[in-house]
Amino acid sequence: MNLHRSLFVAGVVSALLYAFLGPALPIRGGGEMIAIGQNLARTGVFGFPFVETFDTGPTAVVPPLYPAYAGMLIKLLGNSMAWIVLAAGVILLQGLHASLLPRLSILFYGDPNPGICAAILCILLPVYSWMPYWDTMYTTTGLALFCLASHGWVARDWPRLRLGALCGLCCGVLALANPASVLVVIPWLLFLLVGKRQSPRQTAGFWGCFAAASLLVVLPWCLRNYHQFGSLTLRTNLGMTLFASNNDCASSALVSELRSGCYAAHHPYGSRAEAGLLRSMGEPAYDRYRVSSAIDWARGHAGSFFHLTARRIVEFWFPSPVYGVYGRSIWLVTALSIPGLFLMRRSLRMRFMGTVFLLYPCLYYVVVSDYRYRYPILWMSLLPAGYAINLALRRVRLPKRENHR
Repeated sequence: MNLHRSLFVAGVVSALLYAFLGPALPIRGGGEMIAIGQNLARTGVFGFPFVETFDTGPTAVVPPLYPAYAGMLIKLLGNSMAWIVLAAGVILLQGLHASLLPRLSILFYGDPNPGICAAILCILLPVYSWMPYWDTMYTTTGLALFCLASHGWVARDWPRLRLGALCGLCCGVLALANPASVLVVIPWLLFLLVGKRQSPRQTAGFWGCFAAASLLVVLPWCLRNYHQFGSLTLRTNLGMTLFASNNDCASSALVSELRSGCYAAHHPYGSRAEAGLLRSMGEPAYDRYRVSSAIDWARGHAGSFFHLTARRIVEFWFPSPVYGVYGRSIWLVTALSIPGLFLMRRSLRMRFMGTVFLLYPCLYYVVVSDYRYRYPILWMSLLPAGYAINLALRRVRLPKRENHR
């Protein structure tokens, strides 16, 4: 059995053990994506995300890809079998993700060993928790696969128009899973193409085809939203999330707000008043209204907003203790990645990671913190952590070898 297959099997076994024998997840239940999938299978309408309150009609509060996938499975297989497929899919993806880390390590370091150390780290620890009701593991693994595939396309020196179109198609699909994926895809392409000799015409052709192909993929969803709501938008949940995250009873972490009841009192999923307001105003108008409400609260409570934001910045990288072993595992990865990043500080790969680390978390700094928000870019911390571990192991081995001479 080769290395990648061994890591895949070990990752699957680890995911199974933590799914069934590990600590209970701090957040449980089907969530908005599964609720929409069930409604889609039952009625054909992409809607009814807030089953705890009442039917607010068609929705765009979440990206469409995962709910559509869940809805298709429910329609074809029924609820029980669909849940088994979704649950097994996440476990298999965790194994696949572990097996990809050595390949990613070769891209960044020219050496698979840091990636092997990173894979062992996320196999031994519950770094990735079992979440069949969210797209998180699909997006995370999709981004890793895109980085590997696009590197191969660039290395083979594909024509710029073809390369731009294919990368754009992938970007569009990833955006339909999680729009924040764009903040990884574009810096990665810039990182890949820097130093490549190309004329202004080739550069314009690549980015033009990239933009056109990306728009082609997301346009049907945007047109659906325009027809439904009168707004060309990818999603409409910013306002409700900001408002539920920044108010008089707000806590920094999502779990804390759920336990206190604060989040439910300010969000349509738990508040019938908010769900009724959303239905009467329509999602885009409600979204704008609650963005304005959150901004007004932040202006009137600058100290509280600053305190919440500062805590959420820290908790994005070092999750709140309320997340237990899941949060502590990510704490360890972050701590180990710091020396690894420091050793990379003057390299192009560090500039890519630094750009993503600067841009990607910005929105998550002003809403309730949750460790799953980190998942799509966590492999960029796992690799430097693996690099630091590998370097330490090499330095331990070298004196032993010298002593044997």
